[in-house]
Amino acid sequence: MHTFIHLFIGIIAMIALGLHGWPAVIFIIATVAIDLDHIIELVHGVSNINKKHIWDIGSFREANYKDIQRSMHLFHTFEVIIGLFIAARYYAPLFYVASGFAIHLMTDAWGNIWNRNLKKKGGSDWIKYWFLIYYIKKGSIFNK
Repeated sequence: MHTFIHLFIGIIAMIALGLHGWPAVIFIIATVAIDLDHIIELVHGVSNINKKHIWDIGSFREANYKDIQRSMHLFHTFEVIIGLFIAARYYAPLFYVASGFAIHLMTDAWGNIWNRNLKKKGGSDWIKYWFLIYYIKKGSIFNK
């Protein structure tokens, strides 16, 4: 369900931005493909998300927001997104990737603000996990 929400919001953003053709395709793929960085958690068995959460938004929300983020999500870091926007000056299609990632991150931020801060389901210090420098200083990609 998480993927469908990002796809839906990505399509709305694509229409609002007036994107057509390849820029639209790149943008939509990026709004969903950003979540490939969650594979780290799945490979290392530290995720609290499983297959049943694909269709059940309630159980996904409960599992996703009850605890801290388990590992670094590289594509969800501000430094990577800013780097993509800078690189887009030299290779234009990266602008649509960076924009798709940014829309995805804004959607995630809204979910975190709503569920973690307003509903008090899992802490309010979630923003630190969105900085690559946090993991570099910590010396690990995993969180306790």
